Formats: sequence, C-alpha cells, structure tokens
Amino acid sequence: MKKEKIFIFICLVLLSACSPSSLDGIVIEKAADGYKLSIDGRETYIKGVGRHISVRHCRPEWCQCLQNLGGNVEEIKKNLALASEHNMYVMQGIGMTKDSIRYYDDEYKNKMREEVRLLAETFKNDTSLLAWGIGNEIELGNANIAAAWNFVEELAQLIKSIDKRHLVSTVISYNPSALDSVAKYAPSLDYVGINVYGPMGEVQMVVDKSDYKGAFMITEWGPTGLVGNSVNRVEGTQ
Repeated sequence: MKKEKIFIFICLVLLSACSPSSLDGIVIEKAADGYKLSIDGRETYIKGVGRHISVRHCRPEWCQCLQNLGGNVEEIKKNLALASEHNMYVMQGIGMTKDSIRYYDDEYKNKMREEVRLLAETFKNDTSLLAWGIGNEIELGNANIAAAWNFVEELAQLIKSIDKRHLVSTVISYNPSALDSVAKYAPSLDYVGINVYGPMGEVQMVVDKSDYKGAFMITEWGPTGLVGNSVNRVEGTQ
C-alpha cells in the first residue's frame, strides 16, 4: 500500500479541559453516565470538525488548518505541528481496503504492518495526536468479515505495543452489524467512531441494542444524503 493511502479522516478536534483526573496519557474510562475522556490527567470534552467542511461555517484558523491537511508521514508531521499551533488535536486515520479479498493477501497485510509500525514509532510521543483510526467504513465494501476485523485487531495490538500514549479506534458507518463485528473481533479498540447521516437521535439506541458495549464517538454527521462540503462536529465520547 502506498503512503498516500494513509490519511486523516477525522482531521482536527479542539478539546476543552475540565476537571482533573488521576490518569495520565490519553484514556477513556467508564463513568456513571457513559464514558469520559482524559488527556494528561485532565477530563476533556471534544468539540470537533472534519476535513470536508465549508469555510462559511468555521473559524478562519480552523479552516486554514483543514485545507492544508495531507497524507504521508512528512505531511502528518506538518499537520500535527499546525494543530499544536492552534491548540487542536488530530485523530489520524490509517487507510484500509474495503475489498475482502485483500485480507487474505499476505503482501497487502505485510505492507500494512510496516506502515502502521512506522506511524506508531514516529508519532508515539506526539502531544497533538489524540487517536489512531484504523480503517474508515471498511464494512461498506464487502469487508465486514472476520478476516478484516481480525486484522484491525492485530493492527490495534501492534500500535498499542509501541504507542502507550494514544487511543486506537476504527470508524464505521451507521451499521449495527459492524458494531457487532467490532465487539466480536476487535476488543482492543478504545472506542468506535460512527458516521451518521440522518438519524442522529437513534445512535444511542442502536449501540445499546448491539453487542458492542464500549465507548463511541460521532465522527461524521449531517442530513441524509449529504455529500461534499459539510460541517462535521465531533460531539464527544459516549
């Protein structure tokens, strides 16, 4: 896989610090009303935007950051520096194929392992990185299969063996079967990102009815059928 396929899909998130926590690093922990996120010992609430946004709907400095986003390691370094300059954080996406056949292809998987190891080693101590996102809606192809999710789990474990600071996630569409797959095959993920276009008010109910019982984050949202420029707010962890 070429490095150009490493991309940012939840690009920049602005976090406001709240009450102190006893935990260091970036962690998600169970709370009475769901889950809470802490960064370096401080409970934090996420206010976020995605990459494809209209400049009419965001602060100028945010839009400038988003317009300059890139994909390979050197570009990621620039993005993280830019995020730091504007007191923002990045959820860094790692592109994964939606073609189920590739998950039986050792050459593809070995290349992915090399890419992921390089990313984890390079950015394991970066303070502007919030989380890694392994794959974006891979189930929308034909990859909602055990082999694909087992590989997501393998890559999550690989990242965590190197990077002790950052969270590891995957992003799925509004798809209950994908939630069930994550629960069954990828238990090492710290949370799941869910892209929702339409029924925002039903997400909690869908998650509750699924086999997945961990934290989740709304990573994209908009009206049904929305394509192209939109404001994607990350409202926070469940």
